[in-house]
Amino acid sequence: MEFLWVRWYEHSTETGNGWESRKLNRVHFPSVNEDDAFGFVDPLDVLRSCHIIPAFARGKLRQDGMGLSRPTRDSSDWVIYYANRCVYHPSG
Repeated sequence: MEFLWVRWYEHSTETGNGWESRKLNRVHFPSVNEDDAFGFVDPLDVLRSCHIIPAFARGKLRQDGMGLSRPTRDSSDWVIYYANRCVYHPSG
């Protein structure tokens, strides 16, 4: 059985976020302590990828570099990430 182990993102609740504001959507990782922070996905359900860009100006989530989980490498998480999007334009 093949599967992907994933760490989910959550949408940021900050204002000025999304298509209406003409800004990239903002996402962040939930705490690794939360029950739904991780999950499994069937590889056949993966349609495409997304480019996630750290919001460098906002800084790292853990200034001391000490995370809660080595396998997830949460010690290097950023506070906020931007989700880059691509608009499909069919040739006509």
